[in-house]
Amino acid sequence: MGFSVEMIVLNDNVGRPGLLNDWGWSVYVEVMGEKILFDADTSPEIIRFNTKQLGVDLEKLDYCFLSHHHGDHYGGFEYFADLKRKLKIYVPPGDVDYLKNYNLTPIIIREPAKLSTNTWSTGPLKYGYIYEHGLFIYNEEIDPILIVGCSHPGVDKLAGAVKKITGKDLFLVIGGFHSPPRKVIDNLASITKYICPTHCSGEAAKNYVMKTYPEKYCKARTGSIIKVKDQKIEVTY
Repeated sequence: MGFSVEMIVLNDNVGRPGLLNDWGWSVYVEVMGEKILFDADTSPEIIRFNTKQLGVDLEKLDYCFLSHHHGDHYGGFEYFADLKRKLKIYVPPGDVDYLKNYNLTPIIIREPAKLSTNTWSTGPLKYGYIYEHGLFIYNEEIDPILIVGCSHPGVDKLAGAVKKITGKDLFLVIGGFHSPPRKVIDNLASITKYICPTHCSGEAAKNYVMKTYPEKYCKARTGSIIKVKDQKIEVTY
C-alpha cells in the first residue's frame, strides 16, 4: 500500500472559481486514514461551504490543530460549536477559553510531542508575545512533511525543529511564511526537497522560491489537493 498523505487546502488567500475564500489558511489532512484539520481560516461560513464543495466530512475528524492564536487561523472553528462537540484541538500556549466556547477541547502543547502514530507537533516557538507550533507528518517510509500557519518565529526555525527531532531533512514544507527575508528561504531550501509558500508568504517570497529553487517550488491555493506517496508528490492546483 505504501505510506500516503493527502492535503486539501480549504482556504488560502488565493481563491479558485466555485469556492469561497478570504485572508486566512486552513488545510484538511489525511494520513493513512487519520483525519486532521490544520487551522480553520477566518470564517465558519467559508469552512462550511468549501468542505461541502470539496467533499470533506469534518464530522469524521480525529482531531484539530491550531498553529497560533490569530483570528485568520481560528475563526472558522466556530463552525464546530454544533458540529462535533468536544473534539480535541492541539494548541500552543495562550488563552483557550474561546475554543471551549466553540465546544472544542483544547490541549496545550508546551514542548515537541507525538500526537498520533504518524503526526507530531514541533513544540511551540516564541516570537514576541506569540507562541506558534507546526504540525509534521513523519514515518520511516517518508521524510517529514511540515505544515505551518504563519511562521512568525521563522519557517526555517520550525523546519529546523523538525530536523532536530527526526534527524532527517524534510520532504515538504507548506503554509504561510510571513513575508520572510531571502536568507530564511535559503535556510529552508537547504533542508527540504519541496517548498510550498501560501497565505501570508507574499508574492516576493513565492517568486524568489520559483526563480531560485524552481525544482523545489510547489504551488497551492484554495481547493488545491496535494498527494504524497512513495516519496513522490502530485499537486492538483
